[in-house]
Amino acid sequence: MQNVSGISLVADYSAASADVGQTLTWSATLTLTGGGSYTGVNFALYLPTGVDAEAASGTTDCGATLIAISARTLVVAGASMSVSQATCVYSMPVHATQAGTYAASTGIANNTQIPTYDYSATFTAIPVPTLSATFSAATVVAGGAASLDLTLDRADTDAKSGLGYTVALPAGVTVGSASATSDCGGTLTAATGQSTIELAGATLATGVAGCTTSVPLAFSGSGVKTITGLSDVTGLTRLVNGVTTASIEVYPAVPGPQTITFAQPADVPSSTSSISVDPTSSASLYVTVTSNTTDVCTAVPVETSGRQVQILKPGICSLTATQPGNGYYAAAAAVTRTFAVIPPAPSAVTATANDSSITVSWTAASPATGITGYRATANPGPATCTTTGATTCVLGAQAGTSYTVTVVALAGETESAAAGPSAAVAPPAPVAPATPPSTNLTLTTDKGQISTTAPGADITFIGDGFAPYSTVVITMYSAPRTLGTAVTDGTGSFSKRITIPADLAAGAHTALAQGAAPDGTTRSMALALTVAERAAGSGTLPVTGAGIMLQLLIGCALAMTGTGLLWAGRTRRV
Repeated sequence: MQNVSGISLVADYSAASADVGQTLTWSATLTLTGGGSYTGVNFALYLPTGVDAEAASGTTDCGATLIAISARTLVVAGASMSVSQATCVYSMPVHATQAGTYAASTGIANNTQIPTYDYSATFTAIPVPTLSATFSAATVVAGGAASLDLTLDRADTDAKSGLGYTVALPAGVTVGSASATSDCGGTLTAATGQSTIELAGATLATGVAGCTTSVPLAFSGSGVKTITGLSDVTGLTRLVNGVTTASIEVYPAVPGPQTITFAQPADVPSSTSSISVDPTSSASLYVTVTSNTTDVCTAVPVETSGRQVQILKPGICSLTATQPGNGYYAAAAAVTRTFAVIPPAPSAVTATANDSSITVSWTAASPATGITGYRATANPGPATCTTTGATTCVLGAQAGTSYTVTVVALAGETESAAAGPSAAVAPPAPVAPATPPSTNLTLTTDKGQISTTAPGADITFIGDGFAPYSTVVITMYSAPRTLGTAVTDGTGSFSKRITIPADLAAGAHTALAQGAAPDGTTRSMALALTVAERAAGSGTLPVTGAGIMLQLLIGCALAMTGTGLLWAGRTRRV
């Protein structure tokens, strides 16, 4: 290591005080104190924390270089000294980043053993206010107004003067026509339509913590308008630049329209755990999906990967897609989509033929979550029966017709695939018993509950309460005699026109309608009738009910008319 006992070093600042952030010069001076010459003199000095170099390299002489290898490490390399070059000066622009008093260096490292060095010189960094900038609103409509608030804040309480700055406004932003306000003093230059704001000679009195200048702005175009501290804030006088970025978003005066595209989801089996849906907005804004049937399905928004719909149980899943819009686009019309979550099907359908009916049984669907019942359907139709959970029911049937039966599970408005069909069965007609069964169910007619009739008369019998679409046999007693059959409608009712046999004996009889009740048991309805005698020698049948009364009234009228004529004739002969 080279011994340079004839060289001394002194480090110093160009001013005893400066504002925080204000540039001053740091320097290191080498002085040749004895004779001789030296080459390759190298050393490094370290700036204290709170003082930063402002350049990558500094000013040098004596053939050396001065490099800032970090903000606070300054290296001099390759200095040469002789009698003819007895003094060498190295300088670097620096500034304080915070208030305080700072020595010229905190230490030295050298490979030339400079024996004499002095870096005890100091300067005091005076605290200065910090400039910040904020817009009065996050958003504004084009043609609208907002303000830019430029604030000076400080930590000390000493009087400040000569404060100033210049702020350039972004494109599409100018000074508005309203009046600016300021409690900072000095001269504010911010004319209407101007694209810069300038404050000069501002002051802060002793003890005043800060001040604000609020400048009205006008906006055109649309998009985010940003003030960047590094490029748009200049001309700082006795201030620290605390502006990083300040932004405001300008929306169009009339938001544009947007629509939602929401593809129809396919029906899914209830064993499905989840599906993805991906409605989109014509404005490319995120579309939210919500479930209207949270007992059947729930929607979980996942903005980065579509929307996940969790399937909970069978039923109808209803989803609504919405997009509320923003400053650029109006809200979109909501779009609702529904799809079926199909329940599992039952199994093992069996059909058993009964008189005018079929008993159907099946094995319940599994799992049963969400299933509200079952429906069995005969083929040919249209007979059906529905349960709310039972696994058997009765179908009305036409006697002699061959049927198969299918069964579906129900979940609200949704049904499973059909189970079956069963083996074919052909229900028989009811067989009339030897004597009419006891029943309190009264058969009626289109003329009410008549009590008399005559051979050859036509009567329309009416009954109800039977299994829908089933065969009813109408029999006349005392000796059972089948008069005809009827097929009930969807309510289990029938209306059948029957002709009373011409050879039916006079006297008391019972008309009986017999078939299947909705539960498969036998249902009987009876009507007691008295059959009148056939008119003697006339070859005509007597008439019953209202018809007889009408003929009697006509006969009486004719008799009275004849008597009157006879009396009139006698009078004329007197």
